[in-house]
Amino acid sequence: MDDSVKQFQRISDHKFDGWAADLMEKPYIFSEWEKTQVGENNDGSYRQEYQKLPIKDNSEELVNCGDYGLVSKDYYLNVYLDEITAKKEKLLDQLQNRNLYPFAWLRKSIATKLRKVDLLLRLHGLFLVINSGWRDTQTQTDSKKLMSKEFGNKYVDKAIASVSVSPHSTGGACDLELWSLQTGCPLSYSYPGDIINSFVLEQKQQLNEINIARMKMRRILFHLLTAPEFDFVAHPGEFWHFGDGDQLSAYLKKQKFAKFGYIKPPTDFKFHGN
Repeated sequence: MDDSVKQFQRISDHKFDGWAADLMEKPYIFSEWEKTQVGENNDGSYRQEYQKLPIKDNSEELVNCGDYGLVSKDYYLNVYLDEITAKKEKLLDQLQNRNLYPFAWLRKSIATKLRKVDLLLRLHGLFLVINSGWRDTQTQTDSKKLMSKEFGNKYVDKAIASVSVSPHSTGGACDLELWSLQTGCPLSYSYPGDIINSFVLEQKQQLNEINIARMKMRRILFHLLTAPEFDFVAHPGEFWHFGDGDQLSAYLKKQKFAKFGYIKPPTDFKFHGN
């Protein structure tokens, strides 16, 4: 079954309540400045400009999202396992160097806010899945090269940043998916060929029923995460990406500096025991 048709079927199988339906009818809200910065193909000047923002790291710790009751993954671990053909030696190196984990790391304040978002979603038959949190910069660079062979340069260049201090490497950014508690299926996710730029999808004059359904799922996450009580920044060029405190998020908020810089998980972390 085609990816878009499968996603549409999963969305159709979920029974949304009034709370979710209200969010689904509210369009995305991005300023003209944000749209110009990002560009319709996610190739705007922001990619160079946000990296110039000063960083004043507040030393907030990284935490395991699982300790906050959150469902999470390590996107690149899954990519290595599922998509990369020549993976054995590369995967072993990444695991031994502790650059890949079976869960997501995030800054404590980010995990705390996401826990509240998740609890709210669960009241309405939905839940949050953190598809990616902290990423090692070298792992991201290596994975991008490997993924280009599998998915093509065009999709990978749009979806994965090539920077020295990427938003994900700070623990302040995350990639999120909306899932159904009723069916146990994902409702909001991306795949090659998808329109990943949120405001481009919103601006289209004519959309088929599949794209309308897809857009409505993204609206739920957008309006919930950017609400004042959570105050995340939505990436206009990547509907799944939300952050707070990293350079990109601070730049899009027009803040003077970022509060999160590059960080690594604690070296004494144990996979078993306390």
